[in-house]
Amino acid sequence: MTLFVTALKCEADPIVKLFDLTALKNHKFNIFKNEKSILVVCGIGNINASIATTYMVNRFDITKAVNLGICGSFDKNDKLGEIFDVKKVIEDSTQKVYHLKNSKKFAPSKTLYSFDKAQNSPKFKNALADMESIGFFLSARKFIDQKEIYILKVVSDHANGQILKKTQVSSFIEKYNDLYRKIVYES
Repeated sequence: MTLFVTALKCEADPIVKLFDLTALKNHKFNIFKNEKSILVVCGIGNINASIATTYMVNRFDITKAVNLGICGSFDKNDKLGEIFDVKKVIEDSTQKVYHLKNSKKFAPSKTLYSFDKAQNSPKFKNALADMESIGFFLSARKFIDQKEIYILKVVSDHANGQILKKTQVSSFIEKYNDLYRKIVYES
């Protein structure tokens, strides 16, 4: 089963709709499921992503995991709404570098820095910034074959404090429905 981990409900909504996922009751998180896919809304932050990912892999038969959500970009040339397939994550607080071992490429690749708080000024050239990926990745790799772990990030801002409306976030995520189908059904 493919696990999608999103921080926000507005990131999750397009996936719930695409795969016709049904809400599950009596869990610590908002969880939506069908026979092939399951999604958890973890909340913002690496700790939440880590806890939710661990919770899910210990309760469901997860063979593939995808962290999907919005991110900031330090590169002004990246278009808002553009998706990236992250192959390298750097934990900002420790500067530890982690390479994803999946060989599939679903979109252009970029390095992603995972921070403890939102970034409001450019810090690194040609990189992305989020607050969930390192928590997700460090937990997922303990339980899932690293060739089946993916991080997909959609640019929502240029590290300038811009906040999108929920409908815009959903619209950005929804643009890549064909890609999500590939991950679930073809890879």
